[in-house]
Amino acid sequence: MEKTTGNFGKILRELRKSGNMTQESFSKILETDRSNIANYETGKRLPPLDSLIKIAHFFNVSLDYLVFGHKENIPFDDSTDQFNRELMAENTMLMEAQVKYQEEQLKLQEEVLKKDETIKMQKEIISVLKKYNNMLESKIKK
Repeated sequence: MEKTTGNFGKILRELRKSGNMTQESFSKILETDRSNIANYETGKRLPPLDSLIKIAHFFNVSLDYLVFGHKENIPFDDSTDQFNRELMAENTMLMEAQVKYQEEQLKLQEEVLKKDETIKMQKEIISVLKKYNNMLESKIKK
């Protein structure tokens, strides 16, 4: 299987071992299978974002250090976590507003289509009435 990560696996392994933890014990902290920890450490997979955040918080390291291995290890900070949560909440609100907007646009399009069908039907009725009127006029003239 092709590797998908660079230094992350090595860094995770070093952090785990420095904490005297087995893959099994660390998997319980992350609430995942031991095989996932092994895949993370061998570089076969990256954990989901929420797990990356948990790992950074647990080892008190930055996500930048954890994922990219940058030497300037800025400790995980709750204010950064709070900022990220606020940013995600704002993003969620924007996405919900976009969904609402799209739903409203769809309703408007449906109303326009209904109006178009009504207009088309009215034109057909007018056409039929004109034909009927012409037929009556021709009978009257005879």
